[in-house]
Amino acid sequence: MIKTEKIPSTKTIHKIYCDDCGKFITSSVEYDDGYYKNPADFSCSIYTDDRYTLEKELCEECKQKYYTKIRNALLEIGFKVESEKQE
Repeated sequence: MIKTEKIPSTKTIHKIYCDDCGKFITSSVEYDDGYYKNPADFSCSIYTDDRYTLEKELCEECKQKYYTKIRNALLEIGFKVESEKQE
């Protein structure tokens, strides 16, 4: 004999917004192990004598703004783009 029982479940849904402009990016369902996909994760690290990190949730437009700011700051202090190096 088989008894069938319906068990209601609860899902955790993460609503992800851009940390800079506040734009809604996506919703993501959390798995049983606590993982959820977050396409808005933006992480950047720069190592010198110290380690500098930046971690945010950003929409594509704001990610591009950060890449531009970082690139411009590096170029301003004398860094060269690898593809532009002349050997």
